[in-house]
Order: sequence, then C-alpha cells, then structure tokens
Amino acid sequence: MTLNPAKAQTVLIADDDANFRFLIRKTLENTGFRVVEATNGDDACTIFEQQALDLVILDISMPGKDGFETCESIRNHQKGKAIPILIATGVDDVDSVQKAFDVGATDFIAKPVNWLTLGQRVKFVLRSHQETLELFKQESLNDAAFNRMPMWAGEEDSDDAPIQSNVLDHLRRLEKDTRIEFVDQLIESYFSEIPDLLSRVQYAYEANDRKALNELVIHVKTKSEMIGARRMSMLAREMEYAMYSNHWLMIQDVLDDLGRGLEITREAFRDLRKT
Repeated sequence: MTLNPAKAQTVLIADDDANFRFLIRKTLENTGFRVVEATNGDDACTIFEQQALDLVILDISMPGKDGFETCESIRNHQKGKAIPILIATGVDDVDSVQKAFDVGATDFIAKPVNWLTLGQRVKFVLRSHQETLELFKQESLNDAAFNRMPMWAGEEDSDDAPIQSNVLDHLRRLEKDTRIEFVDQLIESYFSEIPDLLSRVQYAYEANDRKALNELVIHVKTKSEMIGARRMSMLAREMEYAMYSNHWLMIQDVLDDLGRGLEITREAFRDLRKT
C-alpha cells in the first residue's frame, strides 16, 4: 500500500507531552502522513468523532481518560471497531502491554521509541489493516462461506498456515532491536488467556448478548493478529461476518472451529520452537 501525497493518511496522536507529540509528528510527516494532535483522552475521542482518521496513537498516561480508557471508548464507537490503534508503553511493562490488547489495541509502540523505524512500523500496521479489510470484503461477497468446509480440511497451502510468519518475524525483529525478550511471554500469555475468552464468547452467544459477543470476538481477533495466529484471526473474522450479516446459527459452527483451531495453532507454535 503506497501513500498518496495528494491524500495523505491521517494519524491522530494523543499525548500530554508536547515534546513526544512533536517528535512523532515530525517523524510521521517526513514519512508522508498527515498528523492531528490531542493533549488528553477526552479531546482524542472528540477528534475521532469529528474527523476521518486512518490510525490512532495513544499514550497511556494522560489527564482525564488515560490511553486504555480512550482506546476502549473508541472501540465502543460505531466507527471505531476496526481502526488501527497503537498504544505507547514500555516494552518491559508486560502488564501494560497485555492490558492494551485487552482494551482492543491493535499493536503497541515500545518506549523508548525507535524513531528511525516508527514511520515504517505505522505503514506496516496500516498495510496489514487494509489487507484484512480486503479479505473480509472478499469473504462477504463469497456465497460459499455459508457452505464452507472446516479450514483444516483437505490439502493445506501456505495461505492457510496456522501462523503468519511475517508477523512473528516482525515481533522478533522488534525484540532484537529493543534487546528485551518479550515475544515468548506474549505467546504464552495468549495460549493461557484465549481458552477463557472462548468460554466467555460461548456464554455470550448462548445468552444472546450481542454487545458482549462483539467485544469478546474483537479481543480474540486482535490478540491473534498480534502474535501472528493467522487461523484464529481468520476464524474470528468469520464470526464477525456472521454477526454483521445476522447469520446467528453460523456462530456456533465457528465457535467449534475456534476450539479446534486453537489446538492446531498451539501445536504449530510448539513445532516452530523445535526448529
């Protein structure tokens, strides 16, 4: 995905530190982005509602709503369910990184920021987001989705691999750049939390709680995309499709697939560690 100079993509930066906003603004403007700023979470939410944005960057500590609360507010907004959101946090602060994913963040920016790679990092997130939207659109147009075979049935090719290697490679490069080991911990956290999330998805489905179901599926999807659990993220998108198109009975089929897909994904990561 190339940036169109005539219509640069717009990034919202929310941080009460003027110096940090200045550095991000200059870095992203030099990469070809248009940047708008907010000094706190409440202003960020107002700007989000009033302007067309392509990506949001939030600092954790801000007056009023903090970064987590702001992220959650944006995700609860009708037009905020899919927009990429990055939360800036110390990469060694595992609790904050995990909480960022819990409230719906797409990714995180490690502090201290690597200013040389920040622009490319934002481009990568936007490109991945665009590919996901195009895939979702294609699936929505595919009538065969209602009569699909399980994703692991039949011959499997690289496009249907349980793990998206380029995402995992990106995390490993980030780990190497920061010289702090965190990827294995993220993966272990994923496999310890997803079973509980899937149980809560099942409960929300049986209770016909569509709001809770939507929020939980977003968590499954974003957590899966973060570590490159491709099969799980695709199944979560199938569930989103079923909800948005009101094919309620299809959700149970996808839930069953998610349970089996989790074990396949877990085994794929185990095999990867052995190599």
